[in-house]
Amino acid sequence: MKNLKLFIAPAFFFLMAANLFAQNETPSCMAKTELRCTAKTVNPFSNCAAVFLDNKILADEYSTNGKCVVQQGTKGKLMVSTVDFSFDSVEPYKTVGFKIAIKNEKTNTLWLYSEKTFYEINLEDILATCEPGDKIILLTVDKEFSLPQNEVAVNWGC
Repeated sequence: MKNLKLFIAPAFFFLMAANLFAQNETPSCMAKTELRCTAKTVNPFSNCAAVFLDNKILADEYSTNGKCVVQQGTKGKLMVSTVDFSFDSVEPYKTVGFKIAIKNEKTNTLWLYSEKTFYEINLEDILATCEPGDKIILLTVDKEFSLPQNEVAVNWGC
């Protein structure tokens, strides 16, 4: 009888563990619809975002090859937003929190513009800290968002 107890306890534990691993690992909300999932179950980089200046997309094309360029002295509200493709053009949908870094052209150094998380900012405030050749780098604060055009080149003319 003692040998039977020694056999049953580990066998029972093994069957419980096997049943646990055999279950579907996809969260139940994912099987029904993405919209019902909490942020914790959203896949990384699953929502597209873009850089907008005064509600117009800044990139020359919405792709991983797109480039963002502004002229020194440009004014307007800079923001990162998810995109709505239901129009003929790319429209902002929901603003996304972002941080700002400046890439110094002379030293190839990134420095943090502010500790603050922005949802929009006056572009001229950022440009006031830039030197010729610098680039503005925008970083999303949530891994849910894909921001392929995260670098804004500052054109100083000529």
